[in-house]
Amino acid sequence: MRILVYLKEIPPEEERDLYQDTEGINDSDQNVLMEALNLRDKEGGTVTVMVIGPSTGEKTAREALTWGVDRSVLVLKDGKATGDILESARVLAKAIEAEGTFDVILCGRQAIDGDAAHMAAMTASFLNIPLIAFSKKMEISDGKLYNWCMSKDGTERTECCMPALVLSVKEDNKRRHPNVCDIMSAYAGSTVIPVIKPERNTPEKIIRQVGQYTPGKKHKKGMMLAGKDEQELAGQLRQILTKFTAAK
Repeated sequence: MRILVYLKEIPPEEERDLYQDTEGINDSDQNVLMEALNLRDKEGGTVTVMVIGPSTGEKTAREALTWGVDRSVLVLKDGKATGDILESARVLAKAIEAEGTFDVILCGRQAIDGDAAHMAAMTASFLNIPLIAFSKKMEISDGKLYNWCMSKDGTERTECCMPALVLSVKEDNKRRHPNVCDIMSAYAGSTVIPVIKPERNTPEKIIRQVGQYTPGKKHKKGMMLAGKDEQELAGQLRQILTKFTAAK
């Protein structure tokens, strides 16, 4: 099963405080990432992340790799055009098509479009696939996608064929955390984030591939840290990352 998660457009730095109080992946998108990774554990397959935004979005793309996703892609978009949701959806849809066919596309609900799911609806329309909005629970059986979604009457069960785009509001996902091996791999100098860049003045042929990265073999050995509290664990992790960076 091929699963894609797209992370929200990154606002320009001068506007960031209006939309989120932290840099990088917000809580809504972290929930979706965990849902995708848990689904991969259950159904098998791969998880690809797409970050749409300016070149500084590479930091968010690398952060996604620390969570253990299989591939992370940056879709370049001028930070000054963050308010153009229609154009963002068009660019994102073209980028998804350039990457190939996915069974499930997941996104969170909160974005800079006013928390109204406009980006998800427009992207699904450009891709010509079903949109499942405000899903609280998702299951896959016999090649079909089943969702339990929020509605004015409580919860409604939906059924559709794949591929489909799911706007998820599930918050009770199995908790996951980045591990040392994935962190080291994500920030290694040899790890290059592939970039998809819109062509100027060619809206119907908007994508060209300008970078490519093929993940190597994953580290087979992990490392367990032990400490009396989170502060001591954080100190140990910082020492490990400092030595790794110095070695590079």
